[in-house]
Amino acid sequence: MNIWELLGISPTLERKVIKQAYANKLKSYHPERNQEGFQNLRKAYEQALHKVNYYREEKQPFLANQTVKDCESELVTIKNATPIHESAFSYLSTEMRNLSVDAASNLFMKQMEALYNSPSNRINISLWKDLLNTKQDWQPSLKKLLSGRVLTFLQDNYFLPQPVWVLFNEVFMWKEQEIQLYESYPENFIDHLLEKVTKTWGLRYEFFPKDADMDNFIEYRDDAHVALTSNNLDYSYECLLAAQKLYTNDPDLLRLLGTYFVRVGENEQAIDTFNKLIDIYPADIDGFINRAKLTFETGDMNQAFSDYQYILEQMPDHLQAMNGLARCYLSYNRLFEAKILFEITIEKHPYDLDSRIWLYKVNKLLLENTLNEVACSPSNIELKLTLAQLYYDLELYQECCQTIREIQSLSTLHSDMFLLWGKALSKQGQLKECLKIFNKAFDLAQGEGLNGFDILVEHGIAHLKLKNGKGAISKLSEALKIKPDDTRVLSLLSNAHQMIKDWAIGIYFADRAIEVNPLNWKPYVYRGICHYRLKNYREAIQDHAVMLEHEYQSEDAWYRKGMCHFQLQQYEEASECLSRALAWGHDKYTYYYLATAHYKNNDFESALEAIQKCKEHHPEDSNGYVIEGDIYRAIGDYNAAKEVYCKGSELFPDDYYPSQRALYVLLKEWNKSEFKRIDKLLVRLIKCEESDMQWVLLEGIRFLLNAKSWRNALILTEKYIKLHSKKGNFVPLVQFYSGVAYFHEGLCKESLTHLEQAYKSGHRNYINIYLSLAYYQTKNMEKALVYAEQACLDDPEDKDYQLWYEQIQHHVNGKRVLWGLFKIKLKSVKIPENIYLEHQDVDEIEDFHYIQDDNE
Repeated sequence: MNIWELLGISPTLERKVIKQAYANKLKSYHPERNQEGFQNLRKAYEQALHKVNYYREEKQPFLANQTVKDCESELVTIKNATPIHESAFSYLSTEMRNLSVDAASNLFMKQMEALYNSPSNRINISLWKDLLNTKQDWQPSLKKLLSGRVLTFLQDNYFLPQPVWVLFNEVFMWKEQEIQLYESYPENFIDHLLEKVTKTWGLRYEFFPKDADMDNFIEYRDDAHVALTSNNLDYSYECLLAAQKLYTNDPDLLRLLGTYFVRVGENEQAIDTFNKLIDIYPADIDGFINRAKLTFETGDMNQAFSDYQYILEQMPDHLQAMNGLARCYLSYNRLFEAKILFEITIEKHPYDLDSRIWLYKVNKLLLENTLNEVACSPSNIELKLTLAQLYYDLELYQECCQTIREIQSLSTLHSDMFLLWGKALSKQGQLKECLKIFNKAFDLAQGEGLNGFDILVEHGIAHLKLKNGKGAISKLSEALKIKPDDTRVLSLLSNAHQMIKDWAIGIYFADRAIEVNPLNWKPYVYRGICHYRLKNYREAIQDHAVMLEHEYQSEDAWYRKGMCHFQLQQYEEASECLSRALAWGHDKYTYYYLATAHYKNNDFESALEAIQKCKEHHPEDSNGYVIEGDIYRAIGDYNAAKEVYCKGSELFPDDYYPSQRALYVLLKEWNKSEFKRIDKLLVRLIKCEESDMQWVLLEGIRFLLNAKSWRNALILTEKYIKLHSKKGNFVPLVQFYSGVAYFHEGLCKESLTHLEQAYKSGHRNYINIYLSLAYYQTKNMEKALVYAEQACLDDPEDKDYQLWYEQIQHHVNGKRVLWGLFKIKLKSVKIPENIYLEHQDVDEIEDFHYIQDDNE
């Protein structure tokens, strides 16, 4: 048998493949009982690595060129179809269909009681499914009636297999009615019910003999289980003994009894109990797991080793068995084998902290041993390579790089060494340097007859760290040609495409990665981001929920999930997620959106609290003052809003919104003592590049007219008209304001030009009286009379307008009675002081200042 047959693989130059094969074979060889077989395996492993080094260094032909299936370009149509699930209860019996609600309910309960009262039928899950299959088309009233009757029955008859409870919940949806159930039924019963419908496992029912007292046995066994869970050891043992008197060979009872003996420190009795469990039910892996753990702790390594091997034969990726077998090798001082097994365990179970801790301990021991060996043989290349790898594994990246440089001074490096060197540089953030090393590694791999897959992946990751999405896509696409279904590469490609904002393709690669391995959560992250950017908010929420199951402290994920809820107007859910994002340290935009979510939910107190914290944490940002003022304005507290807006405008004179808001509330208040402040704000806003110039100019013109600052009002009206003439807009109101200002400045011809334009555009309020006055000043009495008459028609109650009309009429008709003594004067017509504000109140502004995240 050659080395490849011993390892169970075909000849290869891939160190990773050889290492994996060795780890798999370690599960079958005992280092003490089968020393010869173990040594042969170890020699085969070492010789395989030696051949790899030889063929690489000598560049001898070894394998035929691999053919790689090229990835074809695919046009991807991304559809988010909602799956339609055919109900499990879609068939009705004719008998149930034709019965009344009460009769159907009675029939169902009769069948249910018959099922329960037959011990053999009670544990037959298929019979319960048949019974519940008659549910689907029942009327809501029947479903509601049955739910109550079933719950009442189960209060006294609750010894059912856990899957039956789950079936009931699928039918009656009790979990969704938790609050109502607690209000209507005993608390301990609902606790029991919810435990049964939410757990993924339960004590088994299928091992009872027909003549066993099932109900009493189950009650004792369940009580023992609950007592053990709460560490009530005396009562649990009492229940276990009582259950044993009724039936001794139930596997779950034996497991509970063994657990009890472990808890009280009776390891020998515990081992005897698990031995019995294994003898009676050898297919029950749980017995082997418990016995292996106990024998390991009591020092019987051979038994523990054999049990762990047996478990891995049945379940090759069993976490406890893999970890346990690695610790057995460690106890035999087989550090290298223990290291390999712990690495494979972590590869299969990346979130197992215990294996990581053990691997760290093993690596420390190996490092110490290797350093001693290197001290004795400083020129030994293999030892130094092992040392470099150990430095890397212990995150001592500088030492790793230094050791590889020492190897380079002694010998020619092969591609694996350059790969390790590049990875160590990447970990230190020396990304440009590592790219050069990866290029060298790939060139060497090609010359060694290798495909360079791992090098391409690491090269792509380095580009991702550099935010070079296109570079990453280039390298990772080459890697995908080698392994088209590699979930890690697919996931990284999804990340790279979302990095360059190619959202649809990012979703495509994430979908492929998830299809290959639904348990890998990373592609859900990248797909969620892509959906988020495409505004597929419902899909993004689902993907971010998966991510948060694994990375609960990810503030970015909480933020994006919260923003999805926000965009869907689910403000309560948005508030919860954004609060969690803040708890984990997200930035100030979270405060803004949290305040907005509370605001939209009419929770103004919480909105104020959020934005005030924002001001506290980010005093350099003016938006906090704007939003706080907006909230006060929403609840009608204009004094508080004014105070906040004005303070913001003083602290941030160059920012538009604080000054705009301050001007708005001051104009609404219209307090003449604030005119100087209003004037100052107007000057500032007109100079502000970000300003809404139309609003600012319009309100400025109104203010200046009311302040009788005619010349300044004309400056603003000219600016306004010039601004809007470029846009092709004609603003009659501003033309009227301009005409009024010109009139009071004594420029009646200019006044008439603007007043006539406003009149032709349909503006009427107060314009007739000013047209009449202006035409009178230019001695056009006929037009003065026409517009004076129109002014009277506009406001027939105004006596001053009537007098003005009568006097002009006398003049036009030639009736100049006492002309020299009673010459018509402009002051004879009273012009109301507030006509300018009555035209139109202060234009409203947005209710709430919505901040746009720069990353949105």
